[in-house]
Amino acid sequence: MIIRMTSFSVDETSNQSCSSPVLGKRKPVKPPSSVWEHFIKVEGCDPKYPRAACKHCGASYACDSKRNGTTNLKRHLEKCKMYVNPLEDNVEGEGDSESNLMTASFTQENCRKMLARMVILDELPFKFVESEGFHQFCRTLNPKFVIPSRVTVAKDCFQMYMKEKKKLKNALTRSGQRVCLTTDTWTSVQNINYMVITAHFIDDDWNLHKRILNFCQVANHKGDTIGRAIEKCLEGWGIDRLFTVTVDNASSNDVAIAYLVKKFKGRNGLVLDGEFIHIRCCAHILNLIVSDALKDLHVSIIRIRNAVKYVRSSPARLQIFKDFAKEDKMSTKNCLTMDVPTRWNSTFTMLDGAIKCQKTFERLEEHDPSYLPKDDIPTTEDWDNAKVFVKFLKTFSEVTMKFSASMSVTSNIFFHELCLIQEIIREYSSYENALLSQMTLSMQTKFNKYWGITTSEKTNLLLYVSVVLDPRYKLAYVNYCFNEFLEEDCAKIWTNKVEEAFRRLCDDYYMRMSKEKYSQTQSCTPIEGFGFQSQSEIPSISSSGSYKARATVHDRFKQSNKTCLDDAKTEVTRYLDEARIDCMGDEYLDLLTWWKVNASRFKIISQVARDIYSIPISTVPSESAFSTGGRVLDSFRSSLTPQTAEALICAQNWIQSKPLDDMTEEIDGAEEIDEEFINIGKEMEAAFENLNNDSMSLEAQ
Repeated sequence: MIIRMTSFSVDETSNQSCSSPVLGKRKPVKPPSSVWEHFIKVEGCDPKYPRAACKHCGASYACDSKRNGTTNLKRHLEKCKMYVNPLEDNVEGEGDSESNLMTASFTQENCRKMLARMVILDELPFKFVESEGFHQFCRTLNPKFVIPSRVTVAKDCFQMYMKEKKKLKNALTRSGQRVCLTTDTWTSVQNINYMVITAHFIDDDWNLHKRILNFCQVANHKGDTIGRAIEKCLEGWGIDRLFTVTVDNASSNDVAIAYLVKKFKGRNGLVLDGEFIHIRCCAHILNLIVSDALKDLHVSIIRIRNAVKYVRSSPARLQIFKDFAKEDKMSTKNCLTMDVPTRWNSTFTMLDGAIKCQKTFERLEEHDPSYLPKDDIPTTEDWDNAKVFVKFLKTFSEVTMKFSASMSVTSNIFFHELCLIQEIIREYSSYENALLSQMTLSMQTKFNKYWGITTSEKTNLLLYVSVVLDPRYKLAYVNYCFNEFLEEDCAKIWTNKVEEAFRRLCDDYYMRMSKEKYSQTQSCTPIEGFGFQSQSEIPSISSSGSYKARATVHDRFKQSNKTCLDDAKTEVTRYLDEARIDCMGDEYLDLLTWWKVNASRFKIISQVARDIYSIPISTVPSESAFSTGGRVLDSFRSSLTPQTAEALICAQNWIQSKPLDDMTEEIDGAEEIDEEFINIGKEMEAAFENLNNDSMSLEAQ
């Protein structure tokens, strides 16, 4: 109804504008294209190059109204695998060519499939399908639809989970994709320990993907337990190429990483024997740095917090405050939020909102005789201090948001934000405000512990190499920044360390690529001259001839190995010597697109860039799964088994993610099924028994 009213008002306006004698020459306003019902504009991209993402599959396209229009969006919608058009699915007749009405056949199977999809995506309880309102809706929509029971819907959801799991597993194993992991642990309302493992990788078309692999139950949060759970997960998925693991700074995670290095080192699945496998969550470290500076809160912050708490303590006070704000023509939206003492960013949000209503708080002080005690009322000096705090903390809040991004490359921004933080700490350390000077001193101590160039070995060199892989900066920018913050000799040492790590990575990748290419050649191409049919055809070789042949092969191997390393060094030198791209200003550069275009020129380095730009520098992608877990395993659905919870959470993530089109086309039409999924019926039967138990528990609620 709303759409019709909107469309009518637009048409009416257009007709009026055409008939008006004053605006007769003005073109009528065109209504927005219907394609926008299926697309949403992407936030955070360059405003000069806006992009729109499909609501169904997540694919993004350029959508500038002048350069692109909506044609490319309509074309995508026509071939989008995740979009089901009810007017075009199972079409029996072509209908009237002048209208959009078409005859579509009804199938019980499709309806049940979409019902299971709705339950998974919208996090609905299984008993939703047995509610009276849903039954009335279905009878009105199509009386032919036989509404399944909650147990049947649960089976359909699990079947969809197994189907999506098969697609993803085949895609990862067949491509030999190297993955980066993030993992974290969580305790549900059932008092069960869960661990989530999320894989991050860039496909052959240079698209960044994030997939939840496991949402499993663990006995405890010990390092060995976490390490074994990760190992079991990777073995179950057939993943033997691990690049990095991003975890928070708990000591148990150090033990887990050591366990993984020990287990995978002998399998030749780690780059440089796992030297750079451990990535510490940058958002967590930044939280520790800022929290340490705010552990002794200033009296100004305490007074403003008390003022906000006073207003929020009763509906009457809150209404009086809103009336005063209205008279001052101020908006109270998001201005009265309470902070959490353990989260500095909530303190920043509280101060930022309260400052906007400073005049309203001052009016409340004048007119409310029961306001705070005189010593607790914020003074002008307190408000000035709060403004300084907000200005100081705003940068750290913005950096935290950048570190926490999950669907964009983050490894390339670490070094830039690191330099920014160091510059801010250095600037405010000489500030006249004694409080800020003390705060920055505490922050510098914590900063040096985790990120100090000369005082900490906890920073992974891959995060510096990622800047070298940016064609706008390369090694020259890293060297310049080191010289800004370090002594000349120390800066030179660290520049050499980064360059050495970059060259060692390229050498390692080149050797692996050469071995894989040689292995494929040996397995696919017969060697001419060795097609012997019988024992009599085998030539005899004397002992001296055998020694000479062995020596000749050994010499060729050494020469080949030397050639491989020389080729890798040549490509690195050629890349570093090329002029940097001059777009240091506002011009936006898509690094993945640049490397996709230039992969043919830098075959080795492009593979290094592909893996390094897959690295997430925070554990937020895994922590976000706990938000879903908290909604799925709420107090009303606490009887769900861990297996059912994993199926619902993983399936939702896989369905919502950008499809792996280039990897799954072959899978959809394949006739052979992996041996693991031949026994899918047995696995489903075992899961259905758990679902039946869930159903009995739900009936009692």
